[in-house]
Amino acid sequence: METQDNLSRGMSQAEAERRARLELGGVQRLKEDLRDQRSVPWIDHLRQDVGYGIRTILHTEIASAAIIATFALGIGANATIFSLINSVLLSPLPYDAPDRIVVVEPFWKNTGKTGPVSSAPDFHDWREQNHVFRFLAYHAGREVRVVANGIPSFASVQLVTPEFFNVFGMVPVSGRLWTEVEETTPLAVVSHRWAVDRFGDAGGAIGKTVEAVGRAAAIIGVAAPGFSYPNSTDIWMPSSLIPVNPNRGGHSYFVIGRLKADVDLDEARTDMQAIAARLEQGFPENRFKSVAVTPLLDRLTSEAQSTLWLLFGTVIGVMLIACVNVAHLQLARAAARGREMAIRSAIGGGPGRLVRQVLTESVVLGSAGAFVGLAFGWITLNTFLAMAPDDIPRLSEVRVDGRVLLFTLVVTVLCSVLFGVGPARRAGRADVTDGLRQYRRAVASGVAPRFRSTLVIAEVALSLVLLVASGLLLRSFVELSGVDLGFSTDRVLVTTTAYPVAGPGPDSRATTFHRDLIEQVRKLPGVRQAAGVMFMPFVALRANSGYTIDGGPSYQQGETPLSQIQVITPGYFATMNTPVRLGRDFDDNDQYGRPQVAIVNERLAHDVFGPANPLGRTIRTGMTMESMNGMRIVGVVADARQLAPETPALPEIFLPYLQHPGPGALLSVLALTSLEPASLSASIRETARRLNPDVPVRFSTMEELFKRALSYPRFRTVLVGAFALLAVMLSLVGVYSVLSYLVAERTAEIGVRLALGALRRDIFSRVIGESMRVVVIGLAVGLAIALVAAQAIQAVLFDISPRDPITIAAVIGLLAVTALAASGIPALRAASVDPLVALRDE
Repeated sequence: METQDNLSRGMSQAEAERRARLELGGVQRLKEDLRDQRSVPWIDHLRQDVGYGIRTILHTEIASAAIIATFALGIGANATIFSLINSVLLSPLPYDAPDRIVVVEPFWKNTGKTGPVSSAPDFHDWREQNHVFRFLAYHAGREVRVVANGIPSFASVQLVTPEFFNVFGMVPVSGRLWTEVEETTPLAVVSHRWAVDRFGDAGGAIGKTVEAVGRAAAIIGVAAPGFSYPNSTDIWMPSSLIPVNPNRGGHSYFVIGRLKADVDLDEARTDMQAIAARLEQGFPENRFKSVAVTPLLDRLTSEAQSTLWLLFGTVIGVMLIACVNVAHLQLARAAARGREMAIRSAIGGGPGRLVRQVLTESVVLGSAGAFVGLAFGWITLNTFLAMAPDDIPRLSEVRVDGRVLLFTLVVTVLCSVLFGVGPARRAGRADVTDGLRQYRRAVASGVAPRFRSTLVIAEVALSLVLLVASGLLLRSFVELSGVDLGFSTDRVLVTTTAYPVAGPGPDSRATTFHRDLIEQVRKLPGVRQAAGVMFMPFVALRANSGYTIDGGPSYQQGETPLSQIQVITPGYFATMNTPVRLGRDFDDNDQYGRPQVAIVNERLAHDVFGPANPLGRTIRTGMTMESMNGMRIVGVVADARQLAPETPALPEIFLPYLQHPGPGALLSVLALTSLEPASLSASIRETARRLNPDVPVRFSTMEELFKRALSYPRFRTVLVGAFALLAVMLSLVGVYSVLSYLVAERTAEIGVRLALGALRRDIFSRVIGESMRVVVIGLAVGLAIALVAAQAIQAVLFDISPRDPITIAAVIGLLAVTALAASGIPALRAASVDPLVALRDE
């Protein structure tokens, strides 16, 4: 119609059509305006941008694949560690209202430390006087001998008070729980896993009998699947089946409670501390003793928190380096598309439209990288779970859930926008004239080179920080692995036994069995020495007691120094290769009913006697206070790290097993052999079976126990080291790619220089110098950050300063050499440019 009007005004056909198109603004534009009127514009634009972005990505396979792979590595690493943190630290415990469950422990004001176990009298006072707990209970137990279906084996048994299951809101999947009136009846509730393993299914366990702690108990209930508190408990029995320790100074019980619905943590602490203050005034044993109330989740995860947050900080650094690398690749990709953006701008594409298109492509690339990264993270997570220490709490609950996916989505969007902003802004400021004529040279000058140099500096700095952390952990682990334990772990077979409990007092049959077993083991071919020990090294559950020395310092109640208590048979020190510094070892004359004797370690001898000779002095502990004669010290042995490799030797008192046999407790028989330790297991099993077929045995080695004790340091060292190496690889790729791109951008300039007489070695030196100048700045920035950040991991280092000069110098040297190598290839390419080819291309 517009054309017809123009024709009527006397215009030619061609002129009439041209004027009509100018007036109306073009057919395509009208179509777009009409589409905007009949749909939601931003959805349509997003669909167009995503579609165009996908087509662009498919047409730039190499660059897009590099971006996706780099982003996937960062996302995968973060998804892996966040899955661990989410499941272990952030997710609520699988109990009813888990935020109301707390652990109650004594807090010693004179040392500023809490103790995990409480006394029974304190517990009863807490339960009767508090106003904040709905339920308060205690539990105590360990691994013991049990018999089910006529088969003796080991199982973890806990003796609990009636309100124990109410604290967790646990409802049995089969059967019932015992009531308060049944507290003295031998009954048992078993875990779902144990019931299925022993009886085939949960219902089949009800009504069966299990023998444990010297009692035949009827199984009346099976716990809900997954419930096994504490740790991996198999059987729960009433606490009244074993006499309660009435001594207020005897700390043997773990206390746990559920707060009332209207009580918060601060109120609970105030109420319990007021009770503790009254008990402190009323009982000398409670001097300096207050109460700590801690959420159960915090107590369970306290040891794992530092390791997991350290790993999370590491993968955040890897993610930042990956983002920097992606930004490099995006800038190079944007430079290659400079002419395209100029054309789009020339034909009407506004700055906002171009920015939106580039950001959309970044998000599409990031989404593809996140998808690949989740697959990579799932594989990595399963690999890490296979190598993780068994004692990391809640390890069986680790999985990729909705929170992990949401975390990944947020990180993807943020990083996609982050590494897309630079190219998007550059596209929005595209100069049409320069872009159509010589865009590549335009972006190579000005802000872009400085921005790329800043990115390289950031990569090198972050890599140095991660490598310093990894190097410190590695050196710490090496020092810890080679620490002098005070005993040998080489070729020592450990046979754990448990004689049937006959009653609460000493059982001479157990003593006879263990004595005969040790004698038989010593006669086996290849065995050089054998002995027994009650508490194995590196086991957290150990006996300790206050002690006094006749004629030594006098102490008030609550001030008596503490010592580890160890019960051993003759020959233990020779078996473990622990030197006897003074006096003698125990022998067969140190029997029950004879004058009591003891051996102390050097730490206790130094603390108490100084340079004086402790032999012949009398020492008393909580285990021997009833003996007015006390125990005569007959020997002093070298210190040993019994609790953990990283824990220095504590004061320790050794008691002879024949004088302190205990009520049929577990005893581990150690055999020092010249053979492979595992080769003796069949012979020892048969020997134990001949002596008593009702005694279960289990085998391990001291080397395995030592490796297990190093599992936490090894786990964090391997993971931080792996992620640090990944970060360095990404950084070197970044240095190489940036330098290669800059050399390609300056090919014409290099050709001109060569044509004017520049020497190739000068070109090589110039390129290397420019690269290393940026690397040196990055190293300086990273060093400053590392010196501050290293203080955060000081708590997990062993015998290594967080500012260890050897580690820092080695890391700087390693990064400088590898960066020099990464710079060498582009520099060689620059020095080998053919001037004729470079100028012809120009």
